[in-house]
Amino acid sequence: MNLNLTAINLDNNINKNPISRTNNYPREMDSDWGQLEIISEPVPNQNNNDDYSYSPKIAVEDNKIYVVWEDLTNYNNVGNDRDIFYRYFNGIKWSDIQVISEPIDGQNYNTGDSLEPDIAVYNSKIYVVWHDNNNTNGANSDMDIFYRCNLSGKSWEPIQVISEPIYGQNSNTYES
Repeated sequence: MNLNLTAINLDNNINKNPISRTNNYPREMDSDWGQLEIISEPVPNQNNNDDYSYSPKIAVEDNKIYVVWEDLTNYNNVGNDRDIFYRYFNGIKWSDIQVISEPIDGQNYNTGDSLEPDIAVYNSKIYVVWHDNNNTNGANSDMDIFYRCNLSGKSWEPIQVISEPIYGQNSNTYES
């Protein structure tokens, strides 16, 4: 498998035209670059993602590419708040987009903003963290650190608030 990546740096100033705030940093390689793919679109070559996508993070293991990002799109009826989107490439094609900051797919329970995700993959187990101001598991609406993992490759474990020392109690009342 040839791995073709393009790094794109976006600043978070939403008052500017998105084109004017995109910087591409190509790197010369011994092979040709593949065709550009916009992975935040659920269907290639159709503009179904009608809002901003931010803070992409990538992990690679065993020729698979895993990507998370925050997005304002009301994909799969999850509302117009910022959510954490996930997608992976298995070497042949991209998976469907999953909204992992919602506890139940297709329902808008998390009405807070889910921001700045990060991802790690080890032995095909996927680990994602982000900060969020949703009142999940009694965390209140201050900014907390949320965690979710996929240990089987098939389904996501329940969301955990890891910045609260006692599960279900809002003892950390400051921004995390």
